[in-house]
Amino acid sequence: GKVRKVKIRYRGDFAIHWGYAKKSFRIKTRKNRLFEGMRTFNLIVPKFPSQMNNHLGYELASELGLIAPRSEMVNLILNGKWHGLYVMVEQLDEGTLRRHNRMPGDIYAGEMIAKDRYTGLAGGLWANPGVWKKVAVNNHFPESSVEPLKRLLELLKMPPSPLVHDRLSKLLDMDAWGRFAAFQSLAASFHNDENHNWRLYYDPALSRFVPLVWDPVAWAPAYRPKPGEMAQPDIKNSRLHELLFQNTDFLNARFRVLREFFESGRDRLFLDRAKEVAENVAAAAAVDPIMARADEVIANAVLQFVPSITKVFSDLRQIYLEGPAVAEYALLPEAQGIALAVDGRRPLDRLVLQYASPVTDYRGLRLRYWRQGESELVDLSGAVSVQGSRVVLRTQLLAQWIPVERGSNRLKRAQIDIEPAYYELLLEGGTSLGQAPIEVLADRGNGFLESVPHRTFLEPKEFKHMYPLVNPKPLIEPLEWSGKVEVEGVRRLDRTLIILPGTQVLMHPGASLILTQRLLVKGTVESPVRFLPAFQGQEPWGALVLLGEGAAGSSLSHCELVMGSGYKEPLSEYSAMLSIHGVPRVSVDHCLLRDSRLVDDMMHVVYSDVRVSDSRFERSLFDALDVDISRAVIERSEFIDSGNDAVDLMTSQALVRDSLVQGSGDKGVSVGEGSRLLALNDRIVSNQIGVQSKDGSVATLYNVTLSGNAKPLDAYKKNWRYDDGGRVFLYKGRVEGNLEPITSDKRSSIWVYDSYVNPLPLADEGKKPRIRLAGSVDARGKKKARIKKFWRLPEEETLLEGTWGDVWKEVKPQERGGHPGAN
Repeated sequence: GKVRKVKIRYRGDFAIHWGYAKKSFRIKTRKNRLFEGMRTFNLIVPKFPSQMNNHLGYELASELGLIAPRSEMVNLILNGKWHGLYVMVEQLDEGTLRRHNRMPGDIYAGEMIAKDRYTGLAGGLWANPGVWKKVAVNNHFPESSVEPLKRLLELLKMPPSPLVHDRLSKLLDMDAWGRFAAFQSLAASFHNDENHNWRLYYDPALSRFVPLVWDPVAWAPAYRPKPGEMAQPDIKNSRLHELLFQNTDFLNARFRVLREFFESGRDRLFLDRAKEVAENVAAAAAVDPIMARADEVIANAVLQFVPSITKVFSDLRQIYLEGPAVAEYALLPEAQGIALAVDGRRPLDRLVLQYASPVTDYRGLRLRYWRQGESELVDLSGAVSVQGSRVVLRTQLLAQWIPVERGSNRLKRAQIDIEPAYYELLLEGGTSLGQAPIEVLADRGNGFLESVPHRTFLEPKEFKHMYPLVNPKPLIEPLEWSGKVEVEGVRRLDRTLIILPGTQVLMHPGASLILTQRLLVKGTVESPVRFLPAFQGQEPWGALVLLGEGAAGSSLSHCELVMGSGYKEPLSEYSAMLSIHGVPRVSVDHCLLRDSRLVDDMMHVVYSDVRVSDSRFERSLFDALDVDISRAVIERSEFIDSGNDAVDLMTSQALVRDSLVQGSGDKGVSVGEGSRLLALNDRIVSNQIGVQSKDGSVATLYNVTLSGNAKPLDAYKKNWRYDDGGRVFLYKGRVEGNLEPITSDKRSSIWVYDSYVNPLPLADEGKKPRIRLAGSVDARGKKKARIKKFWRLPEEETLLEGTWGDVWKEVKPQERGGHPGAN
């Protein structure tokens, strides 16, 4: 109901956007007046009579867990006149990444069509990194840097090989690309091609490319299956698609997404949603004042469009989940094991060899296949379990996916044929494996074991187009370190590392240790593990890095990390002495981190969940513990003399209890960008700012002492990408001896209940108080609460609903401030 100043312009390259009565617009607001969280958004004329192609395409992409812009079918009033139906679409930028809980990073836009076409340049998008533009920038690297994109395009130029595909699987988030390809098939979207419509996000925390969905033109008339045709199961109309459809990591990820989509019933839920949108579109079209052919729109929306989606879904379900999934086996005459033929689109997930008697002397399993006249062996011993008389292999085996060209349609002619694949499973063991299995069972991607037919002979066949066919899973013994271990340069370990009590890890200048599997630091009180500079007076060492889900369950106990910094290379950055990126379930207990150098943080956690207990952080150069898009529990720990913030939260949930935060150069606890903090029984003393909440964040403090700070509590709006400032709720607290009072700006609020606050802040005048003091707040009783019962403001309880379970039982409602057992 208010008029706001915005920038507005026409948008779109083709006449549908500007050649008729309806025109497409791009709107840009002021930074301090976002529209529903968006600064830039588009009002787009629908391209087809069905109107809702792209909108429902974006909804499907979001349903599949992809990064897609916000979309909504809207009615537009322009200069007081109704202009009818439009699609409102968020413009992709850093705000899109934040909304999807992703770290700020580069978004590359690939367009070589219409006004973005380059004359005389051969090879298209996938040959020339210089024709891509950035629509969002990772400011930790120069804006001109396109090194990740160059690496990707270099891989596309190389002849396919196991090495190329190994690098591709590390550079692309294959789970996300599997989702993207599943979306393209489900949406019958052929709109990402050799020359336009690509948006790639390079995630700086995981060093991988993730696809973004943009202008998918879902279920367009030209893309839908014609009467009598089946929906096209595989969409591959670019150089990148060609390489992806050779990659078994991608193919397996794609199948998992399709299977989950159909088996969970999400296909039916989406179709119900599509019907609802279609009915609304038809009703709006019926009264649209400037829509041409409204009757045709209604017919398309209700009678044709949703049934066409239903047809695509039904075909893909039949092709992938109900189609033939054939497996056969034969005995190998020269070795213990079997030959196996796999056919159909469903991968073989699990294979069971049933023997007549218990298997007692299994030693390993190797898979053999042929490529270009030569056999290759893959060690799968680590993927095998022996269960009495059964040998169970858990790995995914695919049929052969053969690229073919068929038909005259330029978009649809690149297709896939499925042919049987031939494998040999070679078992290593003694007499218990000397006899043939009495039965072979297989799980073909549906969770059920089915009997595999036995044949006297299977004809060997070579693989031609698939890499890496099967990822090795050998039995790898953990690596143990003890005594003194020196680390020079950048050392990467892809196996579990166990560091025994008393070990000294001597880090040379710039040395970093990057671990993709579990780290178990087993120090003790008497014999801690220490990460130290290799010699006195040297330049700082780099980083200890835990990277990816393979490192899940890592623990550091009774260890010390001293005078490290971080590590940065063209494709990645680890901005802390201890960096934890994308790792579930990490524990850090009874550890000392001190005297970090050079870079932003002493410990950095991103996309992870971490528990820090009984630990101490001393003299960080800047932030002591930086937690981004993660979940952290910090208990019985101390943060002393941090150069900047002691604990810095961005889009995270954190529980800080029974801890001391003292002497921070900036904030004791910074709660920012949509974070949620629960602080219980803490002392936050002698910091520049005790606790600060900003940008849509909530900080709840119960039994917390804030004393000797320049400012105890502050709430404000800092980042223009957020609509609101911060909120702080202080219960049963003690606020004393601070240089300045509690402060809040007009976009924020602070609420205080049953606490000792001295001096009391001045009464907050105005219709919407920024600082609200309950009647139970006073400047007299330091330690004893006036109200002995536990209570929370309903508004705050809703904001933190279900976040931390039963931790509230630790609250002491009879007391104010952190009680003596806090540290």
